[in-house]
Amino acid sequence: MLSAPSLTDFGRDLGRGRGCREDREAESKGVDSDLERKRRFLIRKSVNCKAIFPMEKLSNNVEQSKKEYADFMDKVKRTVLLDNLSHEVTATVIKSALEQYGNVINVEFVPNFAIPYDIPQSALVEMEDALQASKVIKTMRGYPFMISGMPRPARAQPATDMFADRPPLPGRKLQLEEEVKLAKQQEEMVQSNYKKYEMIELLLQDGIPGKLARHYGMNLSEE
Repeated sequence: MLSAPSLTDFGRDLGRGRGCREDREAESKGVDSDLERKRRFLIRKSVNCKAIFPMEKLSNNVEQSKKEYADFMDKVKRTVLLDNLSHEVTATVIKSALEQYGNVINVEFVPNFAIPYDIPQSALVEMEDALQASKVIKTMRGYPFMISGMPRPARAQPATDMFADRPPLPGRKLQLEEEVKLAKQQEEMVQSNYKKYEMIELLLQDGIPGKLARHYGMNLSEE
């Protein structure tokens, strides 16, 4: 006849983690030594630590952000900013005009959000490599920019801060500890000064300074 398990047996089974597959296999093989239990405990603990602290995932995210930033900087080096363009100029016109200097990858017009009226527009032109972009800039600085056989007053310069999709700099951390500490100190100073002024106001309302002045023979009048 089977007897009900005691609390001691229940606690021992719970400590061993009887629900784990490794524990059931170990019990079936008769392995119940302290060394084996310690080994299984360390294995489970390491698995839990890996689940709580996914260091490999964090490292992959850092490497991915570095790669994205490097690709973006390479894109900046091969991009040219064209400004003082007419509103009739399209991406196809710019691409056909710059194909004599190299392969144009992309043309993106910069929207005007600051001025409410129409002004000459600008465009970011991405070339195939940095050498072609440098060639476009040097040529347009020395010669008039020809579009459809006509010279245009367009200007070219390297594109540096004209990107709305700039990724964050990898490895940069916003350090707010000093600001938080300073804010806490300032708050404590304000509270301390407020308590002092509040105490002075209460003393004046109670008439204690006048009583002390009469006791010591002092004159507290405005004279």
